[in-house]
Amino acid sequence: MGCLIVTVIAAVLGWFDIISVKAGLLIIFGSLAWMFIAPVLYFKFGAMKFFYHDLLHWHNPDGSSKWHDGCSMHCVCKHCGRNIMQDSQGNWFTFD
Repeated sequence: MGCLIVTVIAAVLGWFDIISVKAGLLIIFGSLAWMFIAPVLYFKFGAMKFFYHDLLHWHNPDGSSKWHDGCSMHCVCKHCGRNIMQDSQGNWFTFD
């Protein structure tokens, strides 16, 4: 059954070599898995801080010093130490 599925995918994508189909599927599924695992590693352990924090400006609350001003949640980013505020969707951003 697995060989049939790989053969159908090869026919749809126009690949005629089964080895290249398996390698292509491995690359596709590996990149999809990395897309979901990498943010978890950032928020849990601070991995890939340069990409997520410095380039994408994702801030991660330190969890210990949250305070509420009556309207929104405030905290300090555990990577850069700047004051951050949580919006209605749950995302953290800097403010002045």
